[in-house]
Amino acid sequence: MTSTHNEVSGTVVGNVVQAGHIGQVTVNAAPPLTMSGLPAGTTRFVGRVRLLTEIATLLDDEGPIVMSGAPGVGKTALALHVAHAAIRHGRFPGGVLFADLRGYHPAPTDPTETLTTFVQSLGLPHDQIPVGHGALETAYRSLLARHGADAGSVLVVLDNASSAAQIRPLLPGSGSHRVVVTSRHRLADLDGLRPVHLDVLDVDEAVSLLAAGESRDDRLRREPAAMREVAALCGHLPLALRIVTALLLDDPGRPVSEVARALRDERHRLAELEYGDDLAVRAAFDLSYARLSVAERRMFRLLSRAPGQRVSDWTAGALAGIQTHDATRLLAALCRASMLHRSDIRGWYQFHDLIRLYATEKSAQEDSPEEVDDAIERMLVEYYAIVEKCLDMLSSRHDNSADNVEHRNTFSTWLAIERTALIEVVDIAQRYGSHLFAAQLASNVSHHLRDTRRWAEAATIVEMGIRSAHQRYPEYEATLRCDLAGTLVFLGREQECLGHLTRAADIAATLGNRRFEGVIMRELGAAHSHLGNIATSLKHYRAALQIAVDASDVLQQGNIQISIGVALEKAGNIDGALDQFNRGLLLFRQADARSSIASTERLIAGVYFNRLNRHDLACDHYLEAQKICRDIGDHHSEAEIWHELCRICIRDGNLEVAITAWRSAMLLANRIDYGDLIKDLELMSTEFGLAEIAAGDPSASLSAFHRGFWLVGP
Repeated sequence: MTSTHNEVSGTVVGNVVQAGHIGQVTVNAAPPLTMSGLPAGTTRFVGRVRLLTEIATLLDDEGPIVMSGAPGVGKTALALHVAHAAIRHGRFPGGVLFADLRGYHPAPTDPTETLTTFVQSLGLPHDQIPVGHGALETAYRSLLARHGADAGSVLVVLDNASSAAQIRPLLPGSGSHRVVVTSRHRLADLDGLRPVHLDVLDVDEAVSLLAAGESRDDRLRREPAAMREVAALCGHLPLALRIVTALLLDDPGRPVSEVARALRDERHRLAELEYGDDLAVRAAFDLSYARLSVAERRMFRLLSRAPGQRVSDWTAGALAGIQTHDATRLLAALCRASMLHRSDIRGWYQFHDLIRLYATEKSAQEDSPEEVDDAIERMLVEYYAIVEKCLDMLSSRHDNSADNVEHRNTFSTWLAIERTALIEVVDIAQRYGSHLFAAQLASNVSHHLRDTRRWAEAATIVEMGIRSAHQRYPEYEATLRCDLAGTLVFLGREQECLGHLTRAADIAATLGNRRFEGVIMRELGAAHSHLGNIATSLKHYRAALQIAVDASDVLQQGNIQISIGVALEKAGNIDGALDQFNRGLLLFRQADARSSIASTERLIAGVYFNRLNRHDLACDHYLEAQKICRDIGDHHSEAEIWHELCRICIRDGNLEVAITAWRSAMLLANRIDYGDLIKDLELMSTEFGLAEIAAGDPSASLSAFHRGFWLVGP
């Protein structure tokens, strides 16, 4: 028998060839696989222009791109849109490997299962698939490298991952291949990741997504206002918007305004945002909630009981009955899971509107009434304690040590952040029957709101406090009615003041509180002065002054002297007004009441500017007040003073110094969010051409301003 010897030099790719002796073999190589496992993208994709540009740039470099965000925010739609666009532009000639890792389902996809699917897609026959996870990983990366050399780079899309552990075995290693991951978690422990975080759509994008459902639908063009309302009630969340689009398409006769009415009721909004078995906002949230730990779920539920749009870490700790640092760790975990997000202010957190409704539902289902009551009580106690601490610190303006000034600024910032939440805290206290707490907190917070010129908010919270105090706590009721009277003047509701003050006077007389009667007499004087009843006003002021003298209350005497001066100025008695202001100034200096000294200096400056046309003296007094306000941290008053100084300079034609004053006022007003003053300054800028101020050293500007004032003549 003749023996057969097969020998081929080099590498053969293709079919097996067997023969006796062959000098040269030419075998056609099998064509490389072109993988097309990518699901179809949505035909209704809108917006995300900035993110699309960012991701296109990220695809140029190695490292997994991780798209994270809340349930229903559109991560998968974005990933598919990016992948299809990349393929259309020839970015990945080797094709796409796609896997839904089902990371938030009860039975997530095992990485071994995904690897098996991927190696089969890369051409490995079923009977050659290795056994064991490690061997599968090796085969996957080898096949992917070979495929890249033959067919070109591959895009690996891993959708719906819940952990870095699901991702690591599926990373291709070095080379031209790219990986895009979507997850509700940020997956910050994944090596080399490039994070892309998705937020909800903006208003126009959300409306466009609704309209994209059916461009021929006349309802969408006929009801633009209802469209915007529906988008807002959906929290601009793409999943919710898709559901509404499906509901509208399913019922062609249903007006958009009817959908808006149905969604307005917070109790049933999540139930309305469902379509069939596959589209439901609540179901999407359920998957993420189930992945949280027991402690995280409890924190998530209790956060729904917090007031306001933001919740601080210390409020979270109070609600849960744990230390702030422990609360911070739980809040961070909720942020990683995209069930909560960090506010633009460090230490504060926010829910998406629909997620907050979901948390409220979960709390009602899983937290006992006793647990909720205890959480609310802990929170109220903490709020009251910190408000008292803030106001005590802010009232200590005579202490100008660096530490004290820093603390005052910190507490002032806290009150500014929490001011709307504090109104809700008073409402919560009322609903839980804590009426004394509500009255006390309303009184405390109203002082801060008036100091910061939040007149409407001050009136709201004081009226709430009066309802709690009425017929329960007469002394608080009388105090709050006085506070309200002083606030209503600035809202143009002077006529209402007299009724509140008369009621407060009756309560004070019943209580036999002589000092408080004096306070009310002064407020009655102010109310009549605003109404133009100068004679009646002076009668009340003099009665109040006598009570203050009898009580040796120096500060109150000074306040009343100033009030008399204001009434005399209104009556045209300028010399008498200046005399009263100077008397008050002496008393305030005796009491070391720096805030009162500054306000009196401003009144005197106003008389010299508006009544006597002595701009030089007006500037002297304004500058004295400005220095005090700067030292004590009264930024609202300081901004107003710069505004007044700018007016003087404009009147005198000194535009260079006017611009410096205007800039100082605008910087402060923006820092403290003083909206009304910002509007006035913008109007002044437009009227006198003060815009386009060059940025510079604030201290240098201040020096220039002081030097410039010596040049201002009468």
